[in-house]
Amino acid sequence: MSLESLVNAFNDSITKTLDNINNQIEQYLNNEFKEELNRYFNCLDEYLCNYRDSLRQAEKDQKLNLQDQKKLTDDMLSLSSEADGFIQSVDRYLKRTENFLD
Repeated sequence: MSLESLVNAFNDSITKTLDNINNQIEQYLNNEFKEELNRYFNCLDEYLCNYRDSLRQAEKDQKLNLQDQKKLTDDMLSLSSEADGFIQSVDRYLKRTENFLD
């Protein structure tokens, strides 16, 4: 085998490898990257829709008369204290369970 044929074979091998790498990169960009980008924008859309809904609800709440606003605030405070109680209960149960397992 001559040196020239070895160089040509080596160059052909490098060209095929580079073509393969380019094809894999193109496939990644066309499939996986596009899917990841779509997932990102779907999540962003969901977040923005929820944010918009929260703003609409806040706008409705602002339009309530003072008595209704007070009732809504009281309900939220009551719910908050009730949730705190449940959280404390869960913490106690977790500690008991941990002690039981030890």
